[in-house]
Amino acid sequence: MAATKPGAAAMAQCQEGSAEEHRLRAALRHLQAEAGVLERLVYKHRNQHRGAAYFQYLLKVRRDLKLLLGANLMEVINAVFPVITCRKPANTILATNRQGKRKPGANHSHYKRLLGVARLLSQMAEPVMKGAVYPFFILFCYFLSK
Repeated sequence: MAATKPGAAAMAQCQEGSAEEHRLRAALRHLQAEAGVLERLVYKHRNQHRGAAYFQYLLKVRRDLKLLLGANLMEVINAVFPVITCRKPANTILATNRQGKRKPGANHSHYKRLLGVARLLSQMAEPVMKGAVYPFFILFCYFLSK
């Protein structure tokens, strides 16, 4: 009887993956829209605010966001979620992608791409927070002086 409980837990985990997959896809679409807004914000205000510290952090966030979106996360999600939902074996995400002659530098496994994205996200945390805190602090000091 105790042997059936881990199997039931694994089955429940496999079915939870679908809701998480939809939520992650929606978050990725939202991230792409927010990246467009950030790109426009930087484009409009680059000349006026380029020397400010918070704007330098926004430029770092924009650069890292381009790298993040350039990792083609939707392709990784398409490859990883069948493994999470128990439709494919786990070794499929460890194997390298064979792209052929068109994309010679794209022979990376999804596992390595996920590790790279995780490393990039960990490095983005500080510039995102500093880029958001400095303008808020400036507005706070402005309204405090009135």
